[in-house]
Amino acid sequence: MKNKNKIFVFASLGLLLISSYLQPIHADNPTGVYIVNPQIIPATIAVGDTFAINATFVNVSNSTVYIQNNCLSPFTTEFDEHATVDLLEVCRYAAIQEIIPPGASMTFSAPGANLDYKAVAAGQANATITFSYSMTNATSGTTVSSSFMFPIIENNTGTTTPSENNTGTPTPPTTPPTPPPTTPPTPPPTTPPTPPPTTPPPITAPLKQVRSGTSPTAVTCSADTQLVFKTEDHSPACVKPASADKLVSWGWATTS
Repeated sequence: MKNKNKIFVFASLGLLLISSYLQPIHADNPTGVYIVNPQIIPATIAVGDTFAINATFVNVSNSTVYIQNNCLSPFTTEFDEHATVDLLEVCRYAAIQEIIPPGASMTFSAPGANLDYKAVAAGQANATITFSYSMTNATSGTTVSSSFMFPIIENNTGTTTPSENNTGTPTPPTTPPTPPPTTPPTPPPTTPPTPPPTTPPPITAPLKQVRSGTSPTAVTCSADTQLVFKTEDHSPACVKPASADKLVSWGWATTS
């Protein structure tokens, strides 16, 4: 009888151990949505510059995803001490609902018309992008986030001051001054020097250009985006060409 009880106990323990290994494996992202390819616009920024971020939302789930595009920006961004988010004005634009069907993706830009992203310190900056969205089979909204890093360089347009000693007076040179030349100086060249190449100013958000006096039809977009106009109020926006085709086909935007 004792041997039968021992066999029963060992068999029960074996079943418990086996069942623990048969638990289902959970995926890292069971909702099936991702943020990919975050990019800083322009690619090089210095301390004091304002900039934008492009990011692509990918839906690989079996459900349609709905995203609220608040003030022309469907995602928010948080920075470390290297950059700030500055509020320009209260958002006065109605939210637009973006629809991303299963297996599709869409690229968005931030900040919206009422914000500025500004570089305030040189170094390797960390940013976290967050989308708020809902799905057709979900009872409430949820979020997905992604972090990435980008460099901010020093702003070398400032002036330098002469070195000073502990008394606050300029430090004298350690070598005597060079005596004046005994021969007359070489005359300056007759041709003016070649001016340095100029760098075009960064492209600002479409609504900022309109507020500064630019006509909506004359708004300038970056090389990889296309100018479209919201159907309801004809306000301009710069979006990826693929996104522009979808917005036009859905009747949310026009190209003229």
